[in-house]
Amino acid sequence: MTNTYKDVIANLQPEVYLQLKESLELSKWPNGAALTPEQREHCMQAVIAYELQNLPEDARTGYVKLGKKITDKGVEVQPINLIDILGPQ
Repeated sequence: MTNTYKDVIANLQPEVYLQLKESLELSKWPNGAALTPEQREHCMQAVIAYELQNLPEDARTGYVKLGKKITDKGVEVQPINLIDILGPQ
């Protein structure tokens, strides 16, 4: 039986997900070998796909909480200004 990518992600163990995420953060495998650009891409895709299926939105990689502004029209979502977050350069 051939597994589809979705099947592989659906059956991915949390420990494997965490190892893939750590390997991305360190740019190397647990044995010390560097990730190739292709391996980084595949790891990123797997991590993102796993998180979409298993984690709430605010716990996923790349999540940025949008600011909100209350106006006479109600609550409006405002984009985050990275300069405000990072401070003066």
